[in-house]
Amino acid sequence: MKGIITAGFTFWDANGVLDAEATKAYCDFQVKAGVDGLFIIGSTGEFATMDVATRKQAAEMYKKALDSRLPLIIHTGALLPEEAFELTEHAAALGADAVAAVPPFYYPYDRDALFAYFSQLAVKAGDTPVYLYNFPAAAKNDLPPVLVKRLMDAHSNIVGVKDTSQDYTRYVDYTDILGKNATVFMGSDAMLLAALVMGGAGCVTATAACFPEVMVDIKKEYEAGNLERARELQLLASRLRLLFGKAPGLPIRKAGLVMRGFNSPLVHFPMRQLKGSEFEQFAIAVRALEKEFSYTLTAPINE
Repeated sequence: MKGIITAGFTFWDANGVLDAEATKAYCDFQVKAGVDGLFIIGSTGEFATMDVATRKQAAEMYKKALDSRLPLIIHTGALLPEEAFELTEHAAALGADAVAAVPPFYYPYDRDALFAYFSQLAVKAGDTPVYLYNFPAAAKNDLPPVLVKRLMDAHSNIVGVKDTSQDYTRYVDYTDILGKNATVFMGSDAMLLAALVMGGAGCVTATAACFPEVMVDIKKEYEAGNLERARELQLLASRLRLLFGKAPGLPIRKAGLVMRGFNSPLVHFPMRQLKGSEFEQFAIAVRALEKEFSYTLTAPINE
């Protein structure tokens, strides 16, 4: 698996129930945008606000809606090992193209503990490929390259890593230590171009959740040898990342869909919905970026 992998949203109706119709419309949008796969029920997918039953239902909903049109990576990491293992078995049985998992979080764990944990998770995945998801700022547990290499050597279905450490040196170390057969995804939208230059597999990108075209075009321009335009678009993606980083966070990302005519912008409790004034400020900032970079971000999804 390689290329532009969208970190997908999870969709809710006004009653906080998963929205199958919105999920189908979203999958259609992502396929049309030309991304190379979907990574669901991760950080952008609000996994930490969902119980096991809801996460299984969301995975099933996405699998049906996507209908094998793109590769599907299902995130199965959880606070409790038993939940992560159960979700991994479910994703494998569902026919996911791969699973991914953050380490168990809150408590710090040493390398031997993490090795034992991911070894059990790899067994639960059966023949399904497994990506380790390194996000130390959120999970509070880091996955150094030597540990990932040790796990890959021990389990043939552990095939790579998604690195959201925000540390480019760490990403380079992954590509070096894990070797050419490993899949190393960049997890920071601000460093897609740098990852491609280093021979990385691509990016699992939250910007693509609402503006997939800009991430797809960075890769296209780079592969076509148009480095200057690729640099410009990478700067645009970096600016969007800063915009998305403002409080209250994830609801701002879903506002990008609202600007494109998508009618399911709600987030899951205890996240709060975006205020009208916050949406207007976001919309003004996005339109300013469109003008500055001569790039249309907000074309209606249904056009």
